[in-house]
Amino acid sequence: MFEGFPSFDWSGKWGGLLVDKVVAIDTDILGNLHVLSAVTGNIDVDSTFNENYTGFSDDSSSGMAYMKFGPDGTLLDAKFIEGVNSSDIELDSKSNIYIAGNFNGIADFDPGPNEKEVQSVHYLEAFLLKLDSSGYFQWVKNWAGGIAARCEIDNDDNIYTCGDFGMNEVRGGLVKYSTFNDLGSGDMVIDHPTNGNPEIYLMKFSPDGEQLWVDSFGCQWKNFCYGLDISRTGYIAVSFDYQNEMKFDPGPYDGSLPVTGEVRSAIAIFNSDGALTSTIALDYILGLTGESSVFDLDGNLIYYFNKMNEINIRCIDTSGNEIWTNRFSGNGVGSGNYIDIDRDGNIFLTGNVRNSWAFGDSTVEARDILFGDPFVCGLSPDGESQWVRSWRDGHSWITPVINTEHSGKIFIGGAAAYERNYLDPDAFIGIFNLTDP
Repeated sequence: MFEGFPSFDWSGKWGGLLVDKVVAIDTDILGNLHVLSAVTGNIDVDSTFNENYTGFSDDSSSGMAYMKFGPDGTLLDAKFIEGVNSSDIELDSKSNIYIAGNFNGIADFDPGPNEKEVQSVHYLEAFLLKLDSSGYFQWVKNWAGGIAARCEIDNDDNIYTCGDFGMNEVRGGLVKYSTFNDLGSGDMVIDHPTNGNPEIYLMKFSPDGEQLWVDSFGCQWKNFCYGLDISRTGYIAVSFDYQNEMKFDPGPYDGSLPVTGEVRSAIAIFNSDGALTSTIALDYILGLTGESSVFDLDGNLIYYFNKMNEINIRCIDTSGNEIWTNRFSGNGVGSGNYIDIDRDGNIFLTGNVRNSWAFGDSTVEARDILFGDPFVCGLSPDGESQWVRSWRDGHSWITPVINTEHSGKIFIGGAAAYERNYLDPDAFIGIFNLTDP
Protein backbone atom coordinates (compact mmCIF):
# COMPACT_ATOMS: atom_id res chain seq x y z
CA MET A 1 0.00 0.00 0.00
CA PHE A 2 2.78 2.44 0.89
CA GLU A 3 5.19 1.57 -1.91
CA GLY A 4 5.98 4.74 -3.82
CA PHE A 5 4.05 7.99 -3.83
CA PRO A 6 0.26 8.08 -4.00
CA SER A 7 -1.23 9.38 -7.24
CA PHE A 8 -3.82 12.12 -7.74
CA ASP A 9 -7.27 10.75 -8.51
CA TRP A 10 -8.89 14.11 -9.26
CA SER A 11 -8.68 17.73 -8.12
CA GLY A 12 -10.40 21.05 -8.62
CA LYS A 13 -10.78 24.60 -7.35
CA TRP A 14 -13.29 27.43 -6.87
CA GLY A 15 -13.14 31.00 -5.66
CA GLY A 16 -14.13 34.65 -5.98
CA LEU A 17 -12.58 37.83 -4.64
CA LEU A 18 -9.97 37.76 -1.87
CA VAL A 19 -9.25 34.63 0.16
CA ASP A 20 -11.24 31.44 -0.52
CA LYS A 21 -10.17 28.31 1.34
CA VAL A 22 -11.31 24.84 2.33
CA VAL A 23 -11.58 24.64 6.13
CA ALA A 24 -12.85 21.07 6.71
CA ILE A 25 -13.68 17.81 4.90
CA ASP A 26 -15.70 14.72 5.76
CA THR A 27 -17.01 11.68 3.88
CA ASP A 28 -20.19 9.60 4.06
CA ILE A 29 -20.72 5.84 3.87
CA LEU A 30 -21.12 6.00 0.07
CA GLY A 31 -17.75 7.67 -0.43
CA ASN A 32 -19.20 11.10 -1.21
CA LEU A 33 -17.03 14.04 -0.20
CA HIS A 34 -18.50 16.86 1.94
CA VAL A 35 -16.42 20.02 1.82
CA LEU A 36 -16.73 23.17 3.93
CA SER A 37 -15.08 26.33 2.62
CA ALA A 38 -14.94 30.07 3.26
CA VAL A 39 -15.81 32.06 0.13
CA THR A 40 -16.26 35.68 -0.94
CA GLY A 41 -18.65 37.06 -3.54
CA ASN A 42 -19.69 35.45 -6.79
CA ILE A 43 -17.40 32.46 -7.00
CA ASP A 44 -15.97 31.00 -10.18
CA VAL A 45 -16.49 27.25 -9.93
CA ASP A 46 -13.99 25.19 -11.89
CA SER A 47 -15.61 23.71 -15.01
CA THR A 48 -14.46 20.35 -13.65
CA PHE A 49 -17.51 20.68 -11.44
CA ASN A 50 -20.84 22.39 -12.11
CA GLU A 51 -20.92 26.05 -13.11
CA ASN A 52 -24.58 26.42 -12.08
CA TYR A 53 -23.38 27.09 -8.52
CA THR A 54 -22.11 30.66 -8.29
CA GLY A 55 -22.15 31.60 -4.59
CA PHE A 56 -23.29 35.04 -3.44
CA SER A 57 -24.79 37.57 -5.84
CA ASP A 58 -22.89 40.47 -4.24
CA ASP A 59 -19.12 40.40 -4.70
CA SER A 60 -18.68 42.09 -1.30
CA SER A 61 -20.55 39.32 0.52
CA SER A 62 -18.71 36.50 2.29
CA GLY A 63 -19.69 33.40 4.18
CA MET A 64 -19.80 29.62 4.16
CA ALA A 65 -19.98 27.26 1.21
CA TYR A 66 -20.98 23.61 1.71
CA MET A 67 -20.31 21.35 -1.29
CA LYS A 68 -21.00 17.67 -1.86
CA PHE A 69 -18.97 15.73 -4.43
CA GLY A 70 -19.44 12.22 -5.72
CA PRO A 71 -16.52 9.75 -5.57
CA ASP A 72 -15.64 10.65 -9.18
CA GLY A 73 -15.53 14.39 -8.47
CA THR A 74 -19.00 15.28 -9.74
CA LEU A 75 -20.43 18.23 -7.82
CA LEU A 76 -23.77 16.96 -6.49
CA ASP A 77 -24.86 19.90 -4.34
CA ALA A 78 -23.71 23.31 -3.11
CA LYS A 79 -25.26 25.51 -0.45
CA PHE A 80 -24.22 28.96 0.76
CA ILE A 81 -24.85 30.85 4.01
CA GLU A 82 -23.88 34.50 4.07
CA GLY A 83 -22.25 36.20 7.03
CA VAL A 84 -20.96 33.16 8.95
CA ASN A 85 -17.46 31.83 9.57
CA SER A 86 -17.41 28.03 9.43
CA SER A 87 -14.70 25.96 11.06
CA ASP A 88 -15.62 22.25 10.98
CA ILE A 89 -17.96 19.68 9.41
CA GLU A 90 -18.90 16.18 10.61
CA LEU A 91 -21.37 13.53 9.40
CA ASP A 92 -23.13 11.03 11.64
CA SER A 93 -24.01 7.40 10.90
CA LYS A 94 -27.12 8.48 8.94
CA SER A 95 -25.14 11.05 6.91
CA ASN A 96 -26.74 13.99 8.71
CA ILE A 97 -24.43 17.00 8.45
CA TYR A 98 -23.18 19.10 11.37
CA ILE A 99 -21.35 22.40 10.85
CA ALA A 100 -19.67 24.49 13.55
CA GLY A 101 -18.50 28.09 13.43
CA ASN A 102 -19.32 31.63 14.52
CA PHE A 103 -21.19 34.68 13.24
CA ASN A 104 -22.00 38.31 13.96
CA GLY A 105 -25.24 40.19 13.25
CA ILE A 106 -28.10 38.42 11.45
CA ALA A 107 -27.60 35.14 9.60
CA ASP A 108 -30.10 32.91 7.77
CA PHE A 109 -29.05 29.36 8.67
CA ASP A 110 -31.53 27.67 6.32
CA PRO A 111 -29.69 27.25 3.01
CA GLY A 112 -32.92 26.15 1.30
CA PRO A 113 -36.01 28.12 0.21
CA ASN A 114 -37.17 28.76 3.79
CA GLU A 115 -35.63 31.08 6.35
CA LYS A 116 -34.13 30.56 9.80
CA GLU A 117 -32.76 33.94 10.77
CA VAL A 118 -30.76 34.24 13.98
CA GLN A 119 -29.69 37.55 15.54
CA SER A 120 -26.45 37.60 17.51
CA VAL A 121 -26.61 39.32 20.87
CA HIS A 122 -22.87 39.83 21.16
CA TYR A 123 -20.11 40.73 18.76
CA LEU A 124 -19.30 37.05 18.13
CA GLU A 125 -21.53 34.05 18.73
CA ALA A 126 -20.84 30.37 18.17
CA PHE A 127 -23.21 28.07 16.31
CA LEU A 128 -23.82 24.39 15.63
CA LEU A 129 -25.95 23.72 12.54
CA LYS A 130 -27.60 20.43 11.57
CA LEU A 131 -28.65 19.57 8.00
CA ASP A 132 -30.15 16.24 6.96
CA SER A 133 -28.45 13.91 4.47
CA SER A 134 -30.03 15.85 1.59
CA GLY A 135 -28.77 19.18 2.89
CA TYR A 136 -32.08 20.44 4.30
CA PHE A 137 -32.18 22.48 7.51
CA GLN A 138 -32.95 20.61 10.76
CA TRP A 139 -31.90 22.89 13.62
CA VAL A 140 -29.30 25.40 14.73
CA LYS A 141 -27.97 26.17 18.21
CA ASN A 142 -26.11 29.37 19.00
CA TRP A 143 -24.57 30.73 22.17
CA ALA A 144 -23.22 34.11 23.11
CA GLY A 145 -19.61 34.86 23.81
CA GLY A 146 -18.05 31.93 22.01
CA ILE A 147 -16.30 30.51 18.97
CA ALA A 148 -17.01 26.90 17.93
CA ALA A 149 -13.64 25.66 16.71
CA ARG A 150 -14.31 21.93 16.22
CA CYS A 151 -17.09 19.35 16.33
CA GLU A 152 -17.01 15.55 16.58
CA ILE A 153 -19.59 12.73 16.74
CA ASP A 154 -19.50 9.61 18.93
CA ASN A 155 -20.80 6.08 18.30
CA ASP A 156 -24.32 7.07 19.44
CA ASP A 157 -24.43 10.12 17.11
CA ASN A 158 -24.07 12.57 20.00
CA ILE A 159 -22.28 15.75 18.97
CA TYR A 160 -19.41 17.42 20.79
CA THR A 161 -18.10 20.89 20.14
CA CYS A 162 -15.25 22.86 21.67
CA GLY A 163 -13.88 26.36 21.34
CA ASP A 164 -13.20 29.61 23.18
CA PHE A 165 -15.51 32.01 24.98
CA GLY A 166 -15.10 35.39 26.65
CA MET A 167 -13.42 38.65 25.53
CA ASN A 168 -15.63 38.76 22.50
CA GLU A 169 -16.51 42.44 22.15
CA VAL A 170 -14.09 45.25 21.50
CA ARG A 171 -15.80 48.55 20.75
CA GLY A 172 -14.34 52.03 21.08
CA GLY A 173 -11.27 50.65 22.81
CA LEU A 174 -13.38 49.08 25.59
CA VAL A 175 -13.67 45.36 26.20
CA LYS A 176 -17.10 44.01 27.11
CA TYR A 177 -17.17 40.59 28.75
CA SER A 178 -20.00 38.15 28.25
CA THR A 179 -21.03 34.81 29.67
CA PHE A 180 -21.45 31.52 27.89
CA ASN A 181 -25.23 31.28 27.56
CA ASP A 182 -28.26 31.78 25.31
CA LEU A 183 -28.93 28.13 24.53
CA GLY A 184 -32.56 28.41 25.56
CA SER A 185 -34.70 28.03 28.64
CA GLY A 186 -33.43 25.43 31.08
CA ASP A 187 -30.08 24.92 29.33
CA MET A 188 -26.85 24.82 31.32
CA VAL A 189 -24.62 27.87 31.22
CA ILE A 190 -21.09 28.84 32.15
CA ASP A 191 -20.73 32.13 33.98
CA HIS A 192 -17.02 32.24 34.77
CA PRO A 193 -15.05 35.50 34.99
CA THR A 194 -12.62 35.43 32.10
CA ASN A 195 -10.40 38.33 33.22
CA GLY A 196 -10.58 39.70 29.71
CA ASN A 197 -9.17 36.50 28.19
CA PRO A 198 -10.99 33.58 26.59
CA GLU A 199 -11.57 30.27 28.36
CA ILE A 200 -12.05 26.92 26.66
CA TYR A 201 -15.29 24.97 26.68
CA LEU A 202 -16.35 21.43 25.77
CA MET A 203 -20.06 20.75 25.18
CA LYS A 204 -22.16 17.70 24.29
CA PHE A 205 -25.46 17.64 22.37
CA SER A 206 -27.89 14.84 21.56
CA PRO A 207 -28.82 14.23 17.87
CA ASP A 208 -32.01 16.30 18.34
CA GLY A 209 -30.04 19.28 19.65
CA GLU A 210 -30.56 18.85 23.40
CA GLN A 211 -27.61 20.12 25.42
CA LEU A 212 -26.41 17.23 27.62
CA TRP A 213 -23.51 18.86 29.48
CA VAL A 214 -20.94 21.62 29.22
CA ASP A 215 -17.57 22.07 30.90
CA SER A 216 -14.91 24.78 30.80
CA PHE A 217 -11.32 25.33 31.81
CA GLY A 218 -8.76 28.07 31.47
CA CYS A 219 -6.04 30.19 32.99
CA GLN A 220 -5.58 33.89 33.61
CA TRP A 221 -4.02 34.54 30.21
CA LYS A 222 -4.46 33.33 26.66
CA ASN A 223 -6.50 30.14 26.20
CA PHE A 224 -7.07 29.07 22.59
CA CYS A 225 -8.64 25.79 21.48
CA TYR A 226 -7.39 23.96 18.35
CA GLY A 227 -8.30 20.28 18.17
CA LEU A 228 -10.96 17.74 19.17
CA ASP A 229 -11.21 13.98 18.68
CA ILE A 230 -13.21 11.08 20.17
CA SER A 231 -12.07 7.49 20.58
CA ARG A 232 -14.19 4.42 19.88
CA THR A 233 -14.55 3.95 23.64
CA GLY A 234 -15.76 7.50 24.25
CA TYR A 235 -12.63 9.32 25.42
CA ILE A 236 -12.41 12.94 24.26
CA ALA A 237 -9.16 14.81 23.54
CA VAL A 238 -9.05 18.62 23.42
CA SER A 239 -5.81 20.38 22.37
CA PHE A 240 -5.18 24.01 23.27
CA ASP A 241 -2.68 26.75 24.13
CA TYR A 242 -2.46 28.20 27.64
CA GLN A 243 -0.39 30.58 29.76
CA ASN A 244 0.07 30.60 33.56
CA GLU A 245 -1.95 28.37 35.93
CA MET A 246 -4.60 26.25 34.20
CA LYS A 247 -7.83 25.71 36.18
CA PHE A 248 -10.20 22.79 35.61
CA ASP A 249 -13.59 22.22 37.22
CA PRO A 250 -13.47 19.97 40.32
CA GLY A 251 -13.33 16.25 39.57
CA PRO A 252 -11.43 13.04 40.35
CA TYR A 253 -8.36 14.37 38.50
CA ASP A 254 -7.10 17.89 39.21
CA GLY A 255 -5.42 18.31 35.81
CA SER A 256 -2.63 20.52 37.08
CA LEU A 257 -0.33 21.88 34.37
CA PRO A 258 3.06 23.60 34.75
CA VAL A 259 2.85 27.29 35.61
CA THR A 260 4.75 29.31 33.03
CA GLY A 261 4.93 32.86 31.83
CA GLU A 262 5.26 31.64 28.25
CA VAL A 263 2.49 30.40 25.98
CA ARG A 264 2.54 26.59 26.04
CA SER A 265 0.38 23.91 24.48
CA ALA A 266 -1.40 21.01 26.14
CA ILE A 267 -3.93 18.24 25.61
CA ALA A 268 -6.73 17.38 28.04
CA ILE A 269 -8.49 13.99 27.90
CA PHE A 270 -12.05 13.57 29.21
CA ASN A 271 -14.41 10.60 29.48
CA SER A 272 -17.87 10.60 27.85
CA ASP A 273 -19.42 12.20 30.95
CA GLY A 274 -17.08 15.18 30.70
CA ALA A 275 -14.83 14.17 33.60
CA LEU A 276 -11.14 15.01 33.14
CA THR A 277 -8.90 11.91 33.13
CA SER A 278 -5.46 13.26 32.18
CA THR A 279 -3.54 16.26 30.86
CA ILE A 280 -0.35 16.39 28.80
CA ALA A 281 1.79 19.55 28.83
CA LEU A 282 4.01 20.20 25.80
CA ASP A 283 7.21 22.07 26.58
CA TYR A 284 7.47 24.48 23.67
CA ILE A 285 6.39 27.99 22.73
CA LEU A 286 4.86 27.66 19.27
CA GLY A 287 1.19 26.67 19.54
CA LEU A 288 -0.63 23.78 18.02
CA THR A 289 -2.35 24.44 14.71
CA GLY A 290 -5.19 22.80 12.86
CA GLU A 291 -6.49 19.38 13.94
CA SER A 292 -3.58 18.29 16.08
CA SER A 293 -4.58 14.93 17.61
CA VAL A 294 -6.39 11.73 16.67
CA PHE A 295 -7.19 8.48 18.49
CA ASP A 296 -5.85 5.29 16.89
CA LEU A 297 -7.73 1.99 16.53
CA ASP A 298 -6.56 0.87 20.00
CA GLY A 299 -7.79 4.03 21.72
CA ASN A 300 -4.34 5.58 22.11
CA LEU A 301 -3.90 9.25 21.25
CA ILE A 302 -1.56 10.34 18.46
CA TYR A 303 -0.63 14.01 18.28
CA TYR A 304 1.96 16.25 16.71
CA PHE A 305 3.58 19.46 17.87
CA ASN A 306 5.77 21.98 16.09
CA LYS A 307 9.08 23.61 16.88
CA MET A 308 10.96 26.03 14.67
CA ASN A 309 12.54 23.38 12.44
CA GLU A 310 10.97 20.20 13.86
CA ILE A 311 7.67 18.39 13.61
CA ASN A 312 7.28 15.92 16.46
CA ILE A 313 4.69 13.14 16.46
CA ARG A 314 3.90 11.10 19.55
CA CYS A 315 1.55 8.33 20.72
CA ILE A 316 0.30 8.11 24.32
CA ASP A 317 -2.34 6.12 26.18
CA THR A 318 -5.31 7.86 27.87
CA SER A 319 -3.29 8.17 31.10
CA GLY A 320 -0.60 10.14 29.29
CA ASN A 321 2.06 7.39 29.13
CA GLU A 322 4.24 7.50 26.00
CA ILE A 323 4.03 4.52 23.61
CA TRP A 324 6.21 5.79 20.75
CA THR A 325 7.60 9.02 19.35
CA ASN A 326 9.12 10.24 16.08
CA ARG A 327 10.56 13.50 14.77
CA PHE A 328 11.01 15.11 11.36
CA SER A 329 13.39 18.01 10.84
CA GLY A 330 14.79 20.35 8.23
CA ASN A 331 16.97 23.40 7.67
CA GLY A 332 14.01 25.76 7.38
CA VAL A 333 10.80 26.59 9.21
CA GLY A 334 8.10 23.91 9.04
CA SER A 335 4.87 22.94 10.75
CA GLY A 336 2.26 20.22 10.80
CA ASN A 337 -1.35 21.27 10.36
CA TYR A 338 -3.70 18.26 10.28
CA ILE A 339 -3.42 14.64 11.34
CA ASP A 340 -5.75 11.72 10.61
CA ILE A 341 -5.79 7.91 10.42
CA ASP A 342 -7.46 5.50 8.00
CA ARG A 343 -9.43 2.35 8.75
CA ASP A 344 -6.22 0.28 8.82
CA GLY A 345 -4.60 2.53 11.40
CA ASN A 346 -2.15 4.21 9.01
CA ILE A 347 -1.38 7.82 9.94
CA PHE A 348 -1.42 10.85 7.63
CA LEU A 349 0.05 14.28 8.40
CA THR A 350 -0.15 17.51 6.39
CA GLY A 351 1.63 20.83 6.80
CA ASN A 352 4.06 23.25 5.19
CA VAL A 353 7.87 23.26 5.10
CA ARG A 354 10.58 25.54 3.74
CA ASN A 355 13.94 24.51 2.28
CA SER A 356 14.95 20.86 2.76
CA TRP A 357 13.18 18.47 5.14
CA ALA A 358 13.71 14.77 5.91
CA PHE A 359 10.74 12.49 6.59
CA GLY A 360 12.43 9.18 7.34
CA ASP A 361 14.12 8.05 4.13
CA SER A 362 12.16 10.58 2.03
CA THR A 363 13.07 14.23 1.48
CA VAL A 364 11.08 17.33 0.58
CA GLU A 365 12.90 20.11 -1.28
CA ALA A 366 10.53 23.08 -0.99
CA ARG A 367 10.47 25.40 -3.98
CA ASP A 368 8.62 28.36 -2.50
CA ILE A 369 11.07 30.11 -0.18
CA LEU A 370 8.49 32.66 1.03
CA PHE A 371 5.61 30.48 2.24
CA GLY A 372 7.03 26.98 1.89
CA ASP A 373 5.48 23.99 0.11
CA PRO A 374 2.53 21.98 1.44
CA PHE A 375 3.11 18.28 2.06
CA VAL A 376 1.30 15.08 3.00
CA CYS A 377 3.22 12.32 4.78
CA GLY A 378 2.05 8.72 5.19
CA LEU A 379 3.15 6.86 8.33
CA SER A 380 2.70 3.31 9.56
CA PRO A 381 0.55 2.69 12.68
CA ASP A 382 3.73 2.81 14.81
CA GLY A 383 4.73 6.22 13.46
CA GLU A 384 7.40 5.33 10.90
CA SER A 385 7.43 7.51 7.78
CA GLN A 386 6.55 5.51 4.63
CA TRP A 387 6.34 8.24 2.00
CA VAL A 388 5.96 11.98 1.62
CA ARG A 389 4.73 14.13 -1.23
CA SER A 390 4.81 17.90 -1.66
CA TRP A 391 3.39 20.03 -4.42
CA ARG A 392 3.30 23.59 -5.67
CA ASP A 393 0.61 23.79 -8.35
CA GLY A 394 0.49 27.56 -8.18
CA HIS A 395 1.40 27.15 -4.49
CA SER A 396 -0.86 26.34 -1.56
CA TRP A 397 0.01 28.91 1.09
CA ILE A 398 -2.66 27.92 3.61
CA THR A 399 -1.65 24.60 5.13
CA PRO A 400 -3.98 21.83 3.98
CA VAL A 401 -6.73 19.99 5.83
CA ILE A 402 -7.14 16.23 5.40
CA ASN A 403 -9.63 13.40 5.74
CA THR A 404 -8.93 9.66 5.26
CA GLU A 405 -12.11 7.91 6.39
CA HIS A 406 -12.98 6.48 2.98
CA SER A 407 -10.71 3.45 2.46
CA GLY A 408 -8.02 3.92 -0.15
CA LYS A 409 -8.37 7.71 -0.51
CA ILE A 410 -6.78 10.78 1.03
CA PHE A 411 -8.85 13.95 0.68
CA ILE A 412 -6.88 17.18 0.95
CA GLY A 413 -8.13 20.76 0.82
CA GLY A 414 -6.77 24.25 1.40
CA ALA A 415 -6.14 27.43 -0.56
CA ALA A 416 -4.02 27.74 -3.68
CA ALA A 417 -2.64 31.07 -4.89
CA TYR A 418 -2.36 30.36 -8.59
CA GLU A 419 0.13 32.37 -10.63
CA ARG A 420 1.56 33.65 -7.30
CA ASN A 421 -1.47 35.87 -6.63
CA TYR A 422 -1.20 35.47 -2.87
CA LEU A 423 -3.92 38.06 -2.13
CA ASP A 424 -6.59 36.11 -4.03
CA PRO A 425 -6.16 32.37 -3.45
CA ASP A 426 -8.83 29.87 -4.51
CA ALA A 427 -10.20 27.00 -2.48
CA PHE A 428 -8.99 23.63 -3.75
CA ILE A 429 -9.41 19.92 -3.13
CA GLY A 430 -7.19 17.11 -4.28
CA ILE A 431 -7.77 13.36 -4.00
CA PHE A 432 -4.83 11.00 -3.54
CA ASN A 433 -5.59 7.43 -4.58
CA LEU A 434 -3.71 4.99 -2.36
CA THR A 435 -5.11 1.89 -4.06
CA ASP A 436 -3.24 2.69 -7.27
CA PRO A 437 -0.02 4.54 -6.23
